[in-house]
Amino acid sequence: MKLTVKPEESGLRMVEYLRKKQLPKKIWHQILQDLPTLPDGTPLKPHTQLQAGQIIDLSKYLPQKSLLFSKENTPMIQYEDENILVINKPAGILTHPASGKLDELTLNDFVLNHFRKTELLIAPHPVTRLDRHTSGLVIYAKKPSIQGWLQQHPPKKIYLAVVHGNFPHTQLSLFQPIRRKEGSIIEREIHSTGQFAQTTVKYLAPSPFSSLVECQLLTGRTHQIRVHLSSFGFPIRGDSLYGPPDPDFPHYGLHCYQLTIPKPDQSPDLILKSLPPSYITAQFPQYMF
Repeated sequence: MKLTVKPEESGLRMVEYLRKKQLPKKIWHQILQDLPTLPDGTPLKPHTQLQAGQIIDLSKYLPQKSLLFSKENTPMIQYEDENILVINKPAGILTHPASGKLDELTLNDFVLNHFRKTELLIAPHPVTRLDRHTSGLVIYAKKPSIQGWLQQHPPKKIYLAVVHGNFPHTQLSLFQPIRRKEGSIIEREIHSTGQFAQTTVKYLAPSPFSSLVECQLLTGRTHQIRVHLSSFGFPIRGDSLYGPPDPDFPHYGLHCYQLTIPKPDQSPDLILKSLPPSYITAQFPQYMF
């Protein structure tokens, strides 16, 4: 990706110019480690003043498609318009870089590479996120204003979950408050001092060792579905943090399969669905996903 400095951008310091492009933090880190140069080889230091017509080549900082994901683990674009991009995320990859893991490929890299191919130099703005081992639909906004609007008008999210055992209810709501577990930066727990959390659960189908349930998030707490189902006695298969080890599940039996996304122009809501991965569907061969 090559940028040409516009007349109205002349005089900006290199760091100011690139900041206005809303580059992802991961690219900022790479630029600081390996500063770009002009076509004539002149190094661009952070405080170099730019001139109109200068060309800045950022190609080496952007992910190349051939370096991203294996064929079996490649995210897929589910939907795109001028405001949002919706990705079907495979389990096993992070949505965005974790602290100390800037070299790990993430869903943000896939989105950034897609923007690069379509000549968009914008930072990924995730509206929704999924845990590494959860699969399904993730929304990205193409503009900070759209990201902010969707945070004020949250999309409706429905998940499919495979839980241990025979789920005993047709439908119920779970209301237990959730907080971070003392002594852990990852694990959450049910506790009276936690934040209010509500999940509705609907029974869908049985299998010999588990049940398929549908979960709707009415609040958005970290690990909410995983903690609520585990506290009720039905942990998600493959989730060893809140349940027993499960070698039959390479990832969590948890998939964000439907999003209902409101539109800023007040047109009808956008409804998207995503087929769960095979380690979920194989457990329920008679169920029509």
